[in-house]
Amino acid sequence: MALLDGSNAPTILVEFDFAWRNIFTIGISPLNSSTDVLGGTAGTNWQAIPSTDIRSISIRRGHTREDQTNQPGQLTLVVDNLSGNYDPANPSSTYIWNSYSVLTRGMKIRISATYGATTEYLFNGYLEQVNPDQSLDPIVTFTATDALAIFGANSLDAISSSYSGDTTSARITRVINALSATYPGSFPLSLTGSRTMQPTTYGNTVLGLCEEAAACEFGRFHIDRTGTVVLIPYENLKTTTLRYTLSDTRAASTIEYDNIITDPGARYMINKAVLTQYTGYTQTSLNSLASARFGIYTRNVTAPLLVDSDAVTMAGYYANRTAYPLLRVDRVEYDALGLSSLWSSVLPTDLGDRVTVIRNTIDGRTLNFVNAIESISHDITPNSWRIGLDLSPTNF
Repeated sequence: MALLDGSNAPTILVEFDFAWRNIFTIGISPLNSSTDVLGGTAGTNWQAIPSTDIRSISIRRGHTREDQTNQPGQLTLVVDNLSGNYDPANPSSTYIWNSYSVLTRGMKIRISATYGATTEYLFNGYLEQVNPDQSLDPIVTFTATDALAIFGANSLDAISSSYSGDTTSARITRVINALSATYPGSFPLSLTGSRTMQPTTYGNTVLGLCEEAAACEFGRFHIDRTGTVVLIPYENLKTTTLRYTLSDTRAASTIEYDNIITDPGARYMINKAVLTQYTGYTQTSLNSLASARFGIYTRNVTAPLLVDSDAVTMAGYYANRTAYPLLRVDRVEYDALGLSSLWSSVLPTDLGDRVTVIRNTIDGRTLNFVNAIESISHDITPNSWRIGLDLSPTNF
């Protein structure tokens, strides 16, 4: 990509994983194959596509509000197809393996950016769809999602009640390992939850079971930019990495934003929580001062915690975090060009990290917000790079 040259902005690299080309596959691999390994297992064989073929990259990860369910991260990659090489129906494509195109659903794809001597990943996921455009300006659009889409599409069969006392980290690990036993691939984990859970009977999607565990921590559950499964407990969100400061003054060592959306906080108000530990047994927490002043706004949560005191604490977190209507930054956007050394702070930024936003109002006030990142978007072309962040307050 012409202007993203590693000097004025990071160098972008798009890679496809060709590892499955080395696995003997019944009905595809010839019996006398010298390259397809019988009994082989999936590994990685990352192959870069030419940067000059890339028209645009759009990445969306996270959710716009902290009280929403998790959505799979999504990549939309548009490439120049004048050569016809990216058309899965082209038998002369270099992406043909034993008469089949490897450009099909399930192929791994990742995006990285290098600035100076440091490379950071922006997306790591799986190809969902390929759409060739055979017009006079032929392009191909690749759509990929991260592992959350796999977790949402696969269920675990019901079992007898088991695994009482699992920590939240152990439960997510157990659930994902159960998926890995039948799914061709593995999922790296970075889990820090330690509260113990009620037994499980499965009978739900992998994503549903993982979110159930995350609810026991009021935590941040997501797939990070490297493809790792992450759980961050509520308490830890206050001490995640503070990446950089966004301001409207062009102050030194800050990034200038050009779009900001704030909210007085009323629509986020929750001052009562009813937490269900198991069928017929709940813990209720009410912020009496906030409810007396603003009325009662209730959130119902299913969090199968084993220890009652943990459930009481967690219900309190749910009931008090946004009990009052406090001014907040919902979203901020900026053009990520000319950042120089600040790229080293921008590129590793991930969901759950924190940023500071400073707003100088027309009437002379200076507002300072410390925020957790709920979603990140990157829109990249050969001559532009725009980043958007959906945020939530960390002044709990």
